[in-house]
Amino acid sequence: MGQVHNFSRRYSDSKIIKTYILAGQSNALGWSTAAVSSLSTILKSPVNHASIFNPVTGKIETLLAGSNNQALSILYHGIEVNFCYQMTTLMGEEVCLIKYGVGGTYLANDGTDNCWAISRPTGLYNTLKTYVTNAIAEALSLNITLDFVAMLWYQGEADAQNLTYANAYNANLTGFIAQSKIDFGISKFVIIRVHDIAIYTYSSIVRAAQNAIATGDSDVDLIDTDPYEPTVVHPNSSSYNSIGLDCANLARYYT
Repeated sequence: MGQVHNFSRRYSDSKIIKTYILAGQSNALGWSTAAVSSLSTILKSPVNHASIFNPVTGKIETLLAGSNNQALSILYHGIEVNFCYQMTTLMGEEVCLIKYGVGGTYLANDGTDNCWAISRPTGLYNTLKTYVTNAIAEALSLNITLDFVAMLWYQGEADAQNLTYANAYNANLTGFIAQSKIDFGISKFVIIRVHDIAIYTYSSIVRAAQNAIATGDSDVDLIDTDPYEPTVVHPNSSSYNSIGLDCANLARYYT
């Protein structure tokens, strides 16, 4: 496996790198169903021209699956690897990713800080804001400007198991998107649709909300997950890679 490189060289001239945020719950994180060992040789290698903010080191590093891609453990991966690989291949330029996924978390305010509700001042959304702030500062120290383009949102499974939260999902996600545009300066938002499986009792409500938001907002796009193992909670490596490619095929046209 290749070496992880810190972006320690300060550029003499300011450099601008298009930056994306990946957030949500366990499928944004990357689960044990997707082993790094199952990746192709090229995806197991450092992804040229793709960087990721590592909250442990506080550094912007070359993305390397099994090292700094921040899945459930170093053994696993999510959509981030192929998304970044495809973005650099399709666009022919550098990209940066800031990733934060936490399994089993609601978008709704569940009364704890382990949720994504923007109304929780010390919740997960606030942690994501801290990651972004720290990434910006690290980049500026290297004479790099992070140009925030879009957020990829892979979440909804938890809310789909609670009728009250499912019914509130449209309003909660609409507010989340609006606040994300303000806080992160993104212009686009990608919803990776919640999978429609039996244990997500109210998934039809959450999926309908996701569809409605994407249909009603030209700055929001929807990734259809139904072609990729629609009956499982956590897709396998191939499915995550396909979803990553679908996200890249959208994001490559964002400016």
